[in-house]
Amino acid sequence: MDEPILSGGVTVTLRTDHVYKGDLDAEFEVFTKAQGSACGYDFMKGARYLVFATTRSSGLATTLCSGNRLLPAGDRPLRLSDQTRGMEPLTPGLITALGTPVRVNAGPAPAADRTGPAVIAIALGAAVLMGVAWARRRTRAR
Repeated sequence: MDEPILSGGVTVTLRTDHVYKGDLDAEFEVFTKAQGSACGYDFMKGARYLVFATTRSSGLATTLCSGNRLLPAGDRPLRLSDQTRGMEPLTPGLITALGTPVRVNAGPAPAADRTGPAVIAIALGAAVLMGVAWARRRTRAR
């Protein structure tokens, strides 16, 4: 039986400054579980992230294990020297796999949040990258 607190979710609105993979939208709505113990990702308002999301029938979703990383403040593309917080440090392979970033002109912040906290996101990665990272971790565990 699922406990209600673990089965709930939240949808956050992410404002982008760069997109590496996917649509060039200035904002995305991303679903995650409400609790870390249910693999939910805890976004902080005003922080900057590299977000890896999958496409589901209800829209984009991310989890605690998706490989998301908290980034340094700013609005420039990722650099290998960036000190991030997340599952693993940035690697040349990840930077290459992400490809060339495209700057998104998000304009001023919205006056009110639509569905959750406004969070600046640098990118929404492709599910393929999540699969590569997952396969790498799985291979290392053997």
